[in-house]
Amino acid sequence: MSGKKKWAVALVALALVLAAAFPGRAAVREYRYQKSLALSLEAFTWNPEHVSVGLDAMCASIDEALTAEGPVQQREALLTVYSWAEDVQEAVQEMGAYCVLYENAYHDGGYVRAMDSKSQVTLGMVRLKTFLQPYVTGARDASEGAFREQLQAVETDLQWMQGVWGDAFADGENLSRRERVRTFAALFWDNAPAWGQFFDAVSQ
Repeated sequence: MSGKKKWAVALVALALVLAAAFPGRAAVREYRYQKSLALSLEAFTWNPEHVSVGLDAMCASIDEALTAEGPVQQREALLTVYSWAEDVQEAVQEMGAYCVLYENAYHDGGYVRAMDSKSQVTLGMVRLKTFLQPYVTGARDASEGAFREQLQAVETDLQWMQGVWGDAFADGENLSRRERVRTFAALFWDNAPAWGQFFDAVSQ
């Protein structure tokens, strides 16, 4: 091979190496960014205990609303349910966002694809807040028999969520990051049909 051909081959080889290296560097940078983002958000988003506390408070406040002696006390109890519904909704969304970031940073997203029914919690809490709004403001009478039946059905759904959530995260503090994502995904995957009926009573 002549000197010119050797030089040309060397240039082509160098070009191929550079072409392969720069996309690789971009991928490494993206991986590091996703990893850093997941870890930085972990402390603020992973809090299954907050959801448990919220579910307990909502059930207790529904009991208060159903046994309240006057409309003022009843509306105050319903407002507590409304406020905690918003908190639980946000907490579940944040935990789900953390799981997505973690999976994107470390794995292929397989477990994230199993979390489709997570949106039923969000939709359910939104429906619950919409349902409670006129009763919290006093625009509708919370002593109506139909409302009380619906509220009792809501409490039954909350107690069910309380049970499956508590079972899933009974050892939540000791789970590895990978186990957290797996547990969160399994919670929704394994109970998908039930999540599909979550807070059905308030949409009828």
